Amino acid sequence: MLTPRFRESSKTSTVKRKVLVVDDSSLARHLMRSALSQTFDVVEASDGLEAIGLLSHSADFACVVTDDQMPGCTGIEVLDFIKRTPATKKIPVVIITAGTEQAMTRHIRGHVSGAAVFMNKPVARDRLLSMVVMAARSVQSDSNRDALQ
Repeated sequence: MLTPRFRESSKTSTVKRKVLVVDDSSLARHLMRSALSQTFDVVEASDGLEAIGLLSHSADFACVVTDDQMPGCTGIEVLDFIKRTPATKKIPVVIITAGTEQAMTRHIRGHVSGAAVFMNKPVARDRLLSMVVMAARSVQSDSNRDALQ
């Protein structure tokens, strides 16, 4: 009796991990999407409240990249929500700011609150991508380590 042979497909399907990009500027979101979309599936939110709504429905993000200074709900407030919510607390957060004195105070608070990276605008595309990849890998490594224990 002949046993059927199955040939593995030479095409491997890679599922892109999701990154949430939060900024009240559509131009800034577009620039971040263009920097990240080759590596990640980018989901956009136009403000902090929209980001919190998306995170409330799905914690399946490799990283959140948020502007700090937005009307209504700042990036630090998004970070606070992420870190105090059990389903999202391990998601790394990259905060981007314009670099004012007020922003530097929030920068310190952001690090204390658990931001993975804090970057000043303007951010070079390759630097943004490398910081997001690094942050996403750190959580993936933690998950792999947890699975082994």
